[in-house]
Amino acid sequence: MEIVKLAPGAQPPETADYVAIVEEDGQFGFSGQIEKIHGPMKASVYLIGPEWYPSFDEALTAGLVWADSHGAGRIYVEVAA
Repeated sequence: MEIVKLAPGAQPPETADYVAIVEEDGQFGFSGQIEKIHGPMKASVYLIGPEWYPSFDEALTAGLVWADSHGAGRIYVEVAA
């Protein structure tokens, strides 16, 4: 899986697979989108953070594991400004 880290506040291309890391009250969570293509069929998988993590790195790791489990080839990492 290729990981492309974006500058804080930058957004991934509109149709790109991504994981977005957010911070709230000192906790970190993630949301994400993965597009799956199987021949002529196309579907999107979305996730809004299942839980909060005590550090940015833990949230990022969980987000990347989620993306990899859905077959992401190139994943953009978006960090809220």
